[in-house]
Amino acid sequence: MNNSKVLNQGVKYGYYIFEPLDGYRVSASKDLVKRLEELGFRYELFEGGGGGESKEVIHQIIAHLTVDDFWLGVFSSLLASRIEKVLTSLFKWYQANRIKGSTIRQVVTITIKKNKNLDVYSIDFDIVKKHSHKEILEKIKKARK
Repeated sequence: MNNSKVLNQGVKYGYYIFEPLDGYRVSASKDLVKRLEELGFRYELFEGGGGGESKEVIHQIIAHLTVDDFWLGVFSSLLASRIEKVLTSLFKWYQANRIKGSTIRQVVTITIKKNKNLDVYSIDFDIVKKHSHKEILEKIKKARK
């Protein structure tokens, strides 16, 4: 049995990719979708807002990921392990698909929804480096405050 199937029982994982992806090979979007779906994510419409006009691109959001589950939200260590697996895959994707010389910060936003969306928080992670389990746990705890 596929381990990702076991991890995903009773948990909803969604993704939305912002396109076009600047600074990546043409096939990068398809490869990203494939990786996310192998991790158990399914496409969903993005319901977030944007704000203001920007004269300069500070960072590029590669994907917006959501985790919709009470129990994963309660057990921070389990949630951090899941996020670590996703970030490791996205780091590998970044290494394989980026065009050298791009200076834009590459980010994935992970939104954790609990209690039927009454308790929602988002965390941004750079995908240009690997993240430790401890670092992810600290970001989760900080976001919950």
